[in-house]
Amino acid sequence: MKKITGVLASVIVLALGFFLLFNDSADKNSSDIESVPSKAEVLTDRQEMNYKRILEPTASDDSSAREDKSQQLSQEQQDMLMDKLIIDFWGELGLSDDASLEEKRLSLGIFDRPYMQTITESEYGQLSPEDQEKAMAEVVDIAKKTRSFVKDVIAEAQSYITDKNYARAEACLLYAWEVGREFTTNKEGMYITRVVGISFEKDALNELVKVYEQVGDNTKVQTAKGRLSDLEKEMDEMRNAAK
Repeated sequence: MKKITGVLASVIVLALGFFLLFNDSADKNSSDIESVPSKAEVLTDRQEMNYKRILEPTASDDSSAREDKSQQLSQEQQDMLMDKLIIDFWGELGLSDDASLEEKRLSLGIFDRPYMQTITESEYGQLSPEDQEKAMAEVVDIAKKTRSFVKDVIAEAQSYITDKNYARAEACLLYAWEVGREFTTNKEGMYITRVVGISFEKDALNELVKVYEQVGDNTKVQTAKGRLSDLEKEMDEMRNAAK
């Protein structure tokens, strides 16, 4: 970052020098620089500054003379030119300045609650840091509460399995599985939401495999195992996307 800052500072000095030379050629009889463009012109007129000449000065360029003349600009005028150069510099790299970034922020108020199920991963990234913190706090709180509830449902199902009451056990486990599916349905949803949902699904499905194996329902065993395999693939895809 320090290296970029140093290069940027050098480019700014050269830019100011060229700007002054262009003004001198337009009015050689004027000793004062009065034709500095407005801030709107500086920020919007990309043709005003020749990047090749700035980045590749000729041997006849006198950088020290340009730097001396740049001191004749007021601080406000120098700031205008610096603003333009910074915006164009980062624009060439496909990046935005902080002000532009703020304009693209999404408002947390446009989403219905709970945020866990209404905000996508992409949308979460467009929230301000403050809104991200608020949304994440609610998501984590809901995840913890739902996790506790799902564990209780699965524990109840396990007790039914022990009693060989497989019909009730299956009903409990299918309900726990459905809770997980609600969290994983939106493939664009927040990663944390999908990961939590996958954990619910896997816990329920592993117990369902036990139930179906004990009652000898091989079709349902394969169905449950197939879904478990799909969940592992989905987790791998999320890991790769997050890299």
